[in-house]
Amino acid sequence: MKDQAGVILGAGQGLGKVISHRLSGMFKCLILAGRTRGNLEITLSELKTQAGNKDVDFKIKQVDLTDYDSIVKFVASLKEIGIPIRTLINTAAGFYKGRFYDQPLDSINKLISANYTGPVLLTSRLLQENLRSELIDVIHVTNVNSSTTLDSTRSSSVHTSSKAALNIFSRVLGREVVSDGVRLTILAPGTYARHGGEGISEETLAQIVEFLLLLPKDAWIESIEVRPTLFAPKGNDQ
Repeated sequence: MKDQAGVILGAGQGLGKVISHRLSGMFKCLILAGRTRGNLEITLSELKTQAGNKDVDFKIKQVDLTDYDSIVKFVASLKEIGIPIRTLINTAAGFYKGRFYDQPLDSINKLISANYTGPVLLTSRLLQENLRSELIDVIHVTNVNSSTTLDSTRSSSVHTSSKAALNIFSRVLGREVVSDGVRLTILAPGTYARHGGEGISEETLAQIVEFLLLLPKDAWIESIEVRPTLFAPKGNDQ
């Protein structure tokens, strides 16, 4: 992977940031992608001071998964770096606070676009541009179910259904493109260890992502559901 590039969507915060730290030394170029440039710049600053990253070329790319033109421009910008894209990891997710019937149509539409339509369009565009090159792994992070990923202040109906749609899309497309050497994997975690609660640490999930990327090319894991055990850490404890 030292002569290839990896793309991490949602690298500015949460799981995407943790995965960026975990994988930073695996690629010649690591592309930190997301909607908010300020968050991406913070991740970039942290990675540049991390041991073992002196030979890695980091780039920031803004993309809004709710905007078709932004997706097209983003994929075009990936071609301009001149390094084959080997890996795409999508950790992006949309939420809204409150109850479903209080949400304006625009908020619902954007959530569906962020969780489902945007990733589908991005995957399509990237495969069209890169399929005959060196793209090997596409990983979409979804969730096991709403009760384990959302707190009571967030409505779960649209989030869960849009992530379920991404699950189905990824399974069907994965079986279609595996014959072309592309492994499309769904990573579906349960409870995260955040806000003082018990659950799976983001570091553990990042370790699983690393394991998926290091699989021999003759092996493919279609989907992984990751649930916490009795020994799952609490909060940020490891």
